[in-house]
Amino acid sequence: MKKYQKSEVRNQRSGGILLLAVILLTGCASTQEARLYVLDTPASLAESTVSPAADKMPVVNIASIQIPDHLSRPVVITQVAKNELAFSDFHRWAGPLQSNIRQVLIENLSIILQSDRIFADPRKQSFPADYHLEIGICDITGILGETATLQARWAVLSTEGKEVVALENFQKTIDIDGKSRRDYVNAQSTLFADLAQAIAKSIPTK
Repeated sequence: MKKYQKSEVRNQRSGGILLLAVILLTGCASTQEARLYVLDTPASLAESTVSPAADKMPVVNIASIQIPDHLSRPVVITQVAKNELAFSDFHRWAGPLQSNIRQVLIENLSIILQSDRIFADPRKQSFPADYHLEIGICDITGILGETATLQARWAVLSTEGKEVVALENFQKTIDIDGKSRRDYVNAQSTLFADLAQAIAKSIPTK
């Protein structure tokens, strides 16, 4: 009877030690915080603007931005092979990627066109839009430490959305200056500035 009790005590102690080890390891794993990223406007963008006359500034409404489901995720996605994507739960977008893209395009187009008439919500406009933009993001990936790629297509529509004024495609790959995901996001910000420049050229002035 005594031998059984001693063995049971040892087993209980061993189980307690194992449980404590699991708790400690879990606690260590949970201390790693996720890094959050946002697309932004490069400082160099202001150096190349269209500069239309004040009375010719078009009112532009970014009506919609579409992103493929496999890319519309809270994590920053990169490419490791032709048909293989990768991500880490510790590297995430600070908010919905679609909203971030919409906001950065508004900022970029406002700078390029030197206009405060770029919107993404017609309900907040005090005057009607001259053109509507429909933008589809086809690819926003890249290989860490190597390249970043952005592929998109867009349509410039008339006021009522019944006439297609312009229908364009954009595809560009650039080298990444650095090996971190922050460097990767910076490269994507540069690509979205390039996309905004291409879009701006397709928008007619009044």
